[in-house]
Amino acid sequence: WSFTQATAYERTYYWKVLVDDTTQTKTAVYHFTTMAEPNHPPYPPSTPSPANGSLNVSITTDLSWTCSDPDGDPLTYDVYFGTSSSPPKVASNISTIIYDLGTLLYSTSYYWRIVAWDNHGATTPGPLWWFTTEQEPNQPPYPPSNPNPPNGATNVTINGSLSWTCSDPNGDPLT
Repeated sequence: WSFTQATAYERTYYWKVLVDDTTQTKTAVYHFTTMAEPNHPPYPPSTPSPANGSLNVSITTDLSWTCSDPDGDPLTYDVYFGTSSSPPKVASNISTIIYDLGTLLYSTSYYWRIVAWDNHGATTPGPLWWFTTEQEPNQPPYPPSNPNPPNGATNVTINGSLSWTCSDPNGDPLT
């Protein structure tokens, strides 16, 4: 004989058998516990912001992404970020989908990746993403200074030359 009954995950069931042929015989009470519900790893992180391959990204941008788990488990994240295509881990076990980078460098390419973890230890790494920050805004040259001959000079030779000092905060060449 066999008997089939639908069961639920992680539940203990008790059962016994009664046999009757005019006299009843019964077994002891048996029990079993069903297996734990299978855990599935998180879906890969997606929808990066800044978008993969973005150019002229603000130097004060934050990273953000979306991610979920097929089992509805809570997720935490490791953030990998840097200027090489193998970025180092800069944060672990964060529970938000936004990461504040602080202020970045101008005209620099950055690479990043998110690794999602569920509360059962299952993990899924996201793809490698990259973006390039904006160029530094151009600033006007500093005012010329240290004139030669000095302002208000007298008895200046008629074959003299004029000179001054001037520079640019961006290091641009001056004419």
